[in-house]
Amino acid sequence: MKKVFLFLKETFSKRKYSATFVFTSFVVFLFFLWTPNLSFILGFLSSPEYTLPDKISFFFEYFKVFPSSFSTLSQITTIIISLLVGLNSALIVRFLDSLRKIDRTCSVKTGVGFFAGFLGIGCSSCGSFVLSLIFGAGVSSSILANLPFSGQEFAFASIALLSFSVISFYKKLSF
Repeated sequence: MKKVFLFLKETFSKRKYSATFVFTSFVVFLFFLWTPNLSFILGFLSSPEYTLPDKISFFFEYFKVFPSSFSTLSQITTIIISLLVGLNSALIVRFLDSLRKIDRTCSVKTGVGFFAGFLGIGCSSCGSFVLSLIFGAGVSSSILANLPFSGQEFAFASIALLSFSVISFYKKLSF
């Protein structure tokens, strides 16, 4: 375990990898946060009725909805998934720097993990937003009602796949 922390410390000691981690984690978190209310947000941001300072203020104020729009479990999994996607992105950049070519298996695991997490996006009251878009609200509600964790299984699968991807990158980069 100490080797893993040293590896991560070495990775994040370089600004390029730290910036990739922070930027990607933030963008993924925003994506998860905004997706359930995307039409409202796009409508607000594209409306000529609001000034640029109003829109900037809205951007920062919208973070306050996170605790009320997501259950505690969804909050935890959303943050973990965002951080793991950011970590995977930083490791992909490091891997590309070291080999100048990408290993398809690691990138596929990262992509599948992100997609699995994306399927589980939703608020605590309406369930999975993306699943509803794919199958319709009625079918999605039926599917989610029959799952033991009400759709959080997608988030758990995403965390497992993204963690496995980080481990794969660690093994490839710590030669």
